[in-house]
Amino acid sequence: MSLWKSYTSLTSNTRLLLGLGILAWGSAGLFFSEGVESAMGMKASEKEKQEVQEWIPRMLWLNWGARGFTALWEGFV
Repeated sequence: MSLWKSYTSLTSNTRLLLGLGILAWGSAGLFFSEGVESAMGMKASEKEKQEVQEWIPRMLWLNWGARGFTALWEGFV
């Protein structure tokens, strides 16, 4: 039996509780992650944050031309 069939065979209340549980788990992870990183000494330094920012492509502008919607990219900085 596939995972999807197992999920759909659950009652609607059980699926709702499962979904709410997953949302609560994710929210707790987002809420507590910074404190845990600090306690374990795994917090990123400013240099590491800057290195990550350099890899993110930048988008300069969006253009709505005669042929439709196009995005013009600056590329990697």
